[in-house]
Amino acid sequence: MKTIIFEPGRTICKGGNSENLLPTVEVPSVCFLKNFEKEGNENKLSELNNLQETNKNIRNLKSNILSKDELKRIVLVGNEAIKSLESTNGNLIYPLHRNLVMSDWLLCELIWEQVLLELGVKTKIEKFKNKKLSSESGSESENQVLMVILPSTGGILIKEKVNEWLKENYDFNQVTFIPAYLLTLYSYGKETGIVVDIGSFWTNITPVIEGVSDDNYSLSIPIGGRSLEEYMKILLSRRGLKFSGKKDTKFIEETKDDLLVRNILSENCFVSTDEKNTREIISYTTSYLELIRVNSKLNNSKSIFLEEERFQVTENVFFKPYKIGIESPSICEAILKVINKCPLDTRTLLMENIFLTGRSSLFIGLPQRIQVNLTQLFLDSKLRGDTNRLNKYKFYVNDDPMRDVSTFKGANIYLQLI
Repeated sequence: MKTIIFEPGRTICKGGNSENLLPTVEVPSVCFLKNFEKEGNENKLSELNNLQETNKNIRNLKSNILSKDELKRIVLVGNEAIKSLESTNGNLIYPLHRNLVMSDWLLCELIWEQVLLELGVKTKIEKFKNKKLSSESGSESENQVLMVILPSTGGILIKEKVNEWLKENYDFNQVTFIPAYLLTLYSYGKETGIVVDIGSFWTNITPVIEGVSDDNYSLSIPIGGRSLEEYMKILLSRRGLKFSGKKDTKFIEETKDDLLVRNILSENCFVSTDEKNTREIISYTTSYLELIRVNSKLNNSKSIFLEEERFQVTENVFFKPYKIGIESPSICEAILKVINKCPLDTRTLLMENIFLTGRSSLFIGLPQRIQVNLTQLFLDSKLRGDTNRLNKYKFYVNDDPMRDVSTFKGANIYLQLI
C-alpha cells in the first residue's frame, strides 16, 4: 500500500510518497492576493480595493462575507504567488506566524490542499462527484494512508489543526503523525543522537536516546533563517542597497527585495572554519570578492561587491549572536548545554552523533565549524585546557549535503520498519 508523506513547514510544505526517497512536491507556504483589475471582477474590486493595495489584511477575507471557496478564487498560493509578485507590486504573506497562535489557519489549509492536490489526492467532495467512475479508482482512494511529519516547535498545535482539516476534507484510511527529529535520526540509521534543526525563526536542539526524546533535555534558541536575512540586509545596506521598512502587522511579509536577500544568502554565503585565517586571506588577496548585480524597484540595476559579508553574516548569527543584539547562546554553546543536561552514560555517544537539518543548515562549512567550536568549548569548560584528556572524547557533526530532506528519507525507513 502506497503511503503519502506530508510535511507542513513554515516556509515550504513538502509532499511525496513511500516510493520515493525525496519529496516530489514542494509548495512555498506563501499567499498573494490576485489582481482583480485584470480579471474584471468589479464587485469584488469595490469590496476589496483597500485590501489589494496593501495585500496585508487577508484575515478580513475569512471574517467578512467570503467563504473558503471564494477565498480560493481570489488568493494565490505557493509558486503561483511568487510568480505574481515578480510581475506586480505587493507583499507575500506567510500564514504560519512565529507565534503559532497568531497564524491564519484558513490560509494554511489552502496551501496544504495545494500540496495534496499536486500529489493526486482527492477530497471528499471530489470523491462524491466521481462516484459513477470505475470501482478500481474508488478502491485505491479508500486505501490511502497518510504520514504527517511534525515540526520540532509547535508540533502539538499543528497536529491538532492538521487533524481537524483532514477529518473535514479527506477520507484517509489511516493517518500517522511522526516528529521530524526522530525521522532525521532514522535517515542515518541511528536511534541515539542530537538533532539540530535550524528553522526559519528557531533553532531546536533535541537529544534522542534509544528512540526516546525528553522535552526537559531539549533547547530552543531564537536563531534561524530570518535572523540571517535581517542581518544580511544591514550588511547590504552598508554596500549601498536600499530596503523598504516594514510596518508592524500581524503577518509575516516578504517583498521582492526579501527574495533577493534570500538568494544572495543561499548562493554567495558560507561559514568560515577559521575566521582569523579567512580575514587574513581577505586582507592580502581577492579570493572571496564577488560581484552581485541587483535589479529591483528600490535598487534599479545596481552592482555591488561582496567580500567580508559572505561569511560575516553566518559568523555573527550562528556563533556570536551578542554582536547583533540577540540575547541567546550560540549554536555550539546550546548544543553543549543540551549534552550536559543528558544522563552521564549517554553523553559520549551523543557527542559522536550530531545531525543538522533544515534549509538554513545548508551553508558550506557549517558542520565543520560547529565541530571545531564544540571541541574547543569542551576543552576549555570541562577539561580545563588539558589536551591529553581530549583523546578520550570526540565530537562529530554529520555533513550530509541533502540534510534538508533527511526527514523524507527517514520516513521511508520508518515505513519499512513497521
